[in-house]
Amino acid sequence: ADNRIKAVNQAFTRITGYREQEVLGKDPRILQSGRHPKQFYRQMWQTLNKKGHWEGEIWNRRKNGEAYPEWLSLTIIRDPRGRVSEYVAVFSDITQRKKDEEKIRWQANFDALTELPNRNLFFDRLRSAIAAAHRSRRILAVLSPAVLIALWLDAPPRRALWRGYLYGLAFFGLGVSWVYNSIHEFGHAPAVLAGAITLAFVLFLALYPGLVGWVSARYLRGPRWLCLGAGVPVLWVLAEWLRSWALSGFPWLLLGQAQVDGPLAGIIPIFGVLGASALSVLISAMAVLAVISRGRSSWLAAALGVAVVLGAALLTRIPWTAPAGGPLRVSLIQGNVSQDEKWRPERLAPTQALYAELTRAHWESRLIVWPETAIPMFYSDIEASYFAPLAEEARRHGSHIVTGIFSEDPTTHRVYNSLVRLGEPPEFYHKRHLVPFGEYLPLRGLLMWMSDLIVIPMSDLDAGKGRPLLHAGDLVLGVSICYEDAYGNEVIDALPQADLLLNVSNDAWFGDSLAPAQHLEIARLRALETGRVLLRATNTGISAVIGPDGGVIARSPQFEVDVLSAQVRPRQGLTPFARWGNWGVVTVLVLALGIIAYRQARLSPGWVPQKN
Repeated sequence: ADNRIKAVNQAFTRITGYREQEVLGKDPRILQSGRHPKQFYRQMWQTLNKKGHWEGEIWNRRKNGEAYPEWLSLTIIRDPRGRVSEYVAVFSDITQRKKDEEKIRWQANFDALTELPNRNLFFDRLRSAIAAAHRSRRILAVLSPAVLIALWLDAPPRRALWRGYLYGLAFFGLGVSWVYNSIHEFGHAPAVLAGAITLAFVLFLALYPGLVGWVSARYLRGPRWLCLGAGVPVLWVLAEWLRSWALSGFPWLLLGQAQVDGPLAGIIPIFGVLGASALSVLISAMAVLAVISRGRSSWLAAALGVAVVLGAALLTRIPWTAPAGGPLRVSLIQGNVSQDEKWRPERLAPTQALYAELTRAHWESRLIVWPETAIPMFYSDIEASYFAPLAEEARRHGSHIVTGIFSEDPTTHRVYNSLVRLGEPPEFYHKRHLVPFGEYLPLRGLLMWMSDLIVIPMSDLDAGKGRPLLHAGDLVLGVSICYEDAYGNEVIDALPQADLLLNVSNDAWFGDSLAPAQHLEIARLRALETGRVLLRATNTGISAVIGPDGGVIARSPQFEVDVLSAQVRPRQGLTPFARWGNWGVVTVLVLALGIIAYRQARLSPGWVPQKN
């Protein structure tokens, strides 16, 4: 390619003011606005040459000298020898859109009467402050329960209930605020309905720490070392375990998640994230005891807390699993198709072209993964025209493609959110754990009216069955879709056969909120619990390759087209958690609860529960 303008259409003339004969043979730099530094163009060309595609917002200049914003998409066309033959540029004038966005931004963040910042801007700044505090989350995971435990000391049951409930309102009110974004911004529900659903969700979740406080105050009696050092951690983790499965379960924001790369990470391959939660609360309780006790008791509490940390740190040296085979190259395709654009009919062909082109540029990878519902179509509708040619190309290059797609059983007409390994024959996994309100409507007879107010495409799906396994040649993949990876007990269903874990997700539903980072942290926990490499392919980020120790080997930027490639090694073997799942820690907790009850009966014969 000689980097000269060879052809333009009428839209080009209408937007730029240049006639065709004025620009043919000219350098495209005649359109530059001068608003971007050289580094901007250098990075743009580096991305274009590396990935074959670049798109983004850019300022150019019309013939009359006026600078204007445009959305530009650049694509490389290669000849049969792989050399660049043409560059194709497609752009649109977004001047009016920018003005509308600025107006909406101002209306959203400032009061129309006083022109002062409103609560939306306040909460945005608050979320930014929370994100900035991400590095200190391990300290907060111990400090915040310690404050709550101190507030529960000597409190009557009713007061302990309210203190735990207020703690839960703050904890979940900030932690799951993204539910509002998903329902209102992408589900197009009215703001009042989205706010009401989010509030109801938070009010319900806050019951868990509230009930822990009530039960602790009402039933735990005896020496403080017994109540705080054993009773509270046991009740806290039993409440988290209950939350992880009751009413479909919501194992999000478990206390132990903050320890994925912390000093307590060594317990996670043994007892999972709940084990890390138990140790976190135990250390919190020991900190409270060290402060309120005197003399020897204070030192013993502090020493026990330190011993727990050191013991867990030593466990990280145990290699629970081992490599099984040599390294192989994988590529995760992140198409960055926004949720608003994904379902538009005119976006289907560009989306298909984008994924095909990015895939063909990485045939050196043995495994190529597309995200959840990468192409918003049924598999059967595009199998022959689109998937079959790609699968044949992949076969010739010794590669395998796995993609998220909707599928329909031709016999039962059940519709699934699926993963398919392309090939002849294809192999399917159908999502087993569906998202309430997003993929199915719970209590349909009671809540059917909500379906008219929340507009979510493909929200009446069926749950799949069977083990979560796919095969790519001799490589066995343990697979999950979207938030299925939050359920550690379900992820281990793929073991011991799975050589790698694979999760595909469409976190575009969460927008620019806390949820994508939280979801990545959950995926890291699954890798650490199982001792397996986990590949995480998402639509808009954060895609990642995660090592068997839970560390991030490589990750993609959010809201950018990206292909994340890395060398990984299959692994075999079982961690203790992979053998017994959550039942290991639950068994220990129930035994501990029995011992506490026995000790209380011995120490306080004739004791009756404290009244409110």
